[in-house]
Amino acid sequence: MIKILIILFCFSSLSQASFIKTLGLTSSDIKNIKTDKNKKYIFNRLLSFKRLKYELKKEKNKEIILTRVNNFFNKIEALADLKNYRKIDYWASRKEFLIRGKGDCEDYVIAKYFTLLELGFKPKDFSLLQVEYKKQLHLVLTYKNNKEKIVLDNINKKIVNINERNDLAVLYEIQSLDFKAFKNKKITHLLAFKWNELLQRLEN
Repeated sequence: MIKILIILFCFSSLSQASFIKTLGLTSSDIKNIKTDKNKKYIFNRLLSFKRLKYELKKEKNKEIILTRVNNFFNKIEALADLKNYRKIDYWASRKEFLIRGKGDCEDYVIAKYFTLLELGFKPKDFSLLQVEYKKQLHLVLTYKNNKEKIVLDNINKKIVNINERNDLAVLYEIQSLDFKAFKNKKITHLLAFKWNELLQRLEN
């Protein structure tokens, strides 16, 4: 009986217009979730995300918001694209990341960035940082906190100043993540191409 009530609550929660709009859930998404063998876990993630945003909506302390958003998404399992999507390099939307419950470094970055935007942060304060970590390509999100640049990462889960991350070798940085900055921009780097491709997909 308790399980039935939980499922009914999940269905009604996912049907709320504001939540559907924020997360970009379609009727097809909801239908697929309801028939997924892992629907209980998907519902729990989506409801936890909804609760997180509700709790942080009126929070004024940016450090608290950054920490809680970073921690929330870092709890999701890390999995390479080849195993997750059967693609060499796929940048999932936040919706896909939450539903799938698995992802790689780009997926963490995307989910954190768009969530922080919805919580009042400005695009100009963020950047994508392509780095080398233990001889592997890796992506992190950085945030300019006054004069300090801090790193939100899914490997080192503690938010620290970029200067403290001696394990990262910076290869390339995108300093403006706003869609308008990419609309008429000549793309000269694969990282910028992938970001532009994601923004186009999210807009359409």
